[in-house]
Amino acid sequence: MVAWKLWTSVPHVALWEAVALVLELDPRSLRPSQHGWMAGPGRGPIFEPRSFPSREKSERFDEALDFAERAANAAGPIFLRIGLASRMNKRTAQVSLPEVVAFFVVVDWPDIPPPLLALVSSRAAIAPAEAEGTAAAVTAATQAAPVEKKGQGLEWTPERLAELKTYRAQHGTKAAGEKYGITDTRIRALLPGDKPQQQGYSAFTQRPK
Repeated sequence: MVAWKLWTSVPHVALWEAVALVLELDPRSLRPSQHGWMAGPGRGPIFEPRSFPSREKSERFDEALDFAERAANAAGPIFLRIGLASRMNKRTAQVSLPEVVAFFVVVDWPDIPPPLLALVSSRAAIAPAEAEGTAAAVTAATQAAPVEKKGQGLEWTPERLAELKTYRAQHGTKAAGEKYGITDTRIRALLPGDKPQQQGYSAFTQRPK
């Protein structure tokens, strides 16, 4: 169980901690690997595979952390709060949790926990000293796509997914996105194994004009 109130109340977290929270993992449950030093100086942290509930979750964490590391810069969209000292890396650097969440909302990362989505839905959740640097990212995040919360009719139930799948098959991804108010990327995330079939050229299927 993640102590959301505690994590969302602190001003800064390590980048890897923020990514763990985005994937609904308690950072305190991730155990450093005894062989992490083999990655070399300035790398890591490396965690024991058993720290994750599944191999898929471990791979998703690595993927998310890789993209967050690329987005963490002095110019944002994830702003580094302090300079990197010797033998430090971006993954262990201190960052603002709302900025990390805003980044993943903008890129349509699926299944972000509601307590984190609440951080980017209100400017009041950002400290005044950070507001100027994160205002653009938060505005883009809150306008990019509807926040899916239970009780607001935006939960992607099996029935809604089936409806989306059928509409997409009949009208295409772009039309489906316009109808349901979501991006093409979000549709692909919701229907990862349902890619629209494109009929290629075939001498047997093409009719002479």
